[in-house]
Amino acid sequence: MTRRLLILILLGGLLWALNASQGHARTDAPWTLEQLPPAIGLDAWHQAGYRGEGVRIGILDIGFAGVEALTDHIVIADPAAVAAEDHNSYSHGTKITQITHYLAPDAEFYLFTLNLKGDNLWVGIDWLLTHQVDVALMAGARLDVPLDGDNYTTQQIDRLAAHGILVVVPAGNHGRSYLTGTFQDTDGDGWHEFSGGYGSWGVVPLYSSQFGLAHLRWEDAWQAAAIDLDLYVMAANAQRVMAASTDVQNGTMRAMPYEDAYFPTVAGQPYYIAVRAKDSHTAQGTPFHLYVDDAVLSDVPVPGSIVAPGDSRYAITVGGHEHDGRLYDRSGIGPTWDGRIKPDLLAPARIELPSGQFFGTSASVPVVAGAVAILRQAMPGASPDDIKRFLFDHALDFGEPGRDNLSGYGVIHLPLPE
Repeated sequence: MTRRLLILILLGGLLWALNASQGHARTDAPWTLEQLPPAIGLDAWHQAGYRGEGVRIGILDIGFAGVEALTDHIVIADPAAVAAEDHNSYSHGTKITQITHYLAPDAEFYLFTLNLKGDNLWVGIDWLLTHQVDVALMAGARLDVPLDGDNYTTQQIDRLAAHGILVVVPAGNHGRSYLTGTFQDTDGDGWHEFSGGYGSWGVVPLYSSQFGLAHLRWEDAWQAAAIDLDLYVMAANAQRVMAASTDVQNGTMRAMPYEDAYFPTVAGQPYYIAVRAKDSHTAQGTPFHLYVDDAVLSDVPVPGSIVAPGDSRYAITVGGHEHDGRLYDRSGIGPTWDGRIKPDLLAPARIELPSGQFFGTSASVPVVAGAVAILRQAMPGASPDDIKRFLFDHALDFGEPGRDNLSGYGVIHLPLPE
């Protein structure tokens, strides 16, 4: 039979160390740091004396190189004392801290450096709890977990919320870099048949530069997956395999329902992505999720591209919007796998820093976190739920009226302080 595909165009750019920091270069105008307070209504709160004094902000990230130059009010986790990494390896967290500090300049900052695998996350959570932070943020994201709010990463973040800490996390940057569907193989050859597009091997053409990274997730028992899907990246009109991820899922312990393929690419040359089942009868009808970093899989955001820990029931999940009022075209959107609306708020997704432009939902998270810190100072008797409700009630509606999976309650905006 004729298979049909969906075309995608990879926009290029380097993969950031944290998934939530990905993005592609565009000509969209960024906000300057000076523009942020009036943009979200925070300037009046600053003028009223609310600058974050007495508020402790905890940040989890992969690196804070040079962060000491920002403020004297910083405590950095010591790798010799706890299982933190050397904070000078990367500067992603420095940019996060810089934005948050600009919005809450009198706050105290507690910084914990995660390793690239994130397997010291629980140590970082414990460290922040020990230091009794009031606000916490993590601008990283994970795809290798079920995105239903019950995965390990999100549960760790929720430990902070359980102790009364307001937590801010990203929606991720796969809004248009995502496809979902159910496995279909009507002719029994094992290859999934994509709907829409052009006839070929049931794959997705990919145009790229430098390298690509594709992720396949499907819904099966998370540590004992029995449905066995494989991920292929092909070139030469889908006749030559460039990369493949073919781990065995046979229902045994530690069999995980995901595959990741990393592949070299050449600018302007087409590449293709295919999904194959070792047993198509067993796989038939299985929901799956396909992500390709720095790529466009759809002209419009596809529902369900939210990432962990953005699937948290308790954290504030933040998507991004552009200076001209458009949704940031990579901003992750809901629902979560269990059907909940996410994100909760939108915030600026493109900010000019002294080191250069910082974009993606990584840039949006500290904007909301800075505002939360100001409210923590201004509303000392308010519970975390009270502050979240205050933010949600005063958000500016975005797009279609009402709360939705594109923008949550809308764009963050604080009213005048009373």
